[in-house]
Amino acid sequence: MFYVKRNLLDNTLITLNLEKDNDPRLSASPLKFPGKLAIDILNNRLFISVSVSVSVSVSLS
Repeated sequence: MFYVKRNLLDNTLITLNLEKDNDPRLSASPLKFPGKLAIDILNNRLFISVSVSVSVSVSLS
């Protein structure tokens, strides 16, 4: 209320453009919320932790 009474807040809505809306591949991806990445260069492996799951996905190339 302090800032409202002094008219110091701007309540203008901010439009947000999500990256998933710009690329159709992202909406089909099973990695909706990738959390952390770990790279094992010696063994050519990529580890991806997904925030919505307790499992860890491993991609071998």
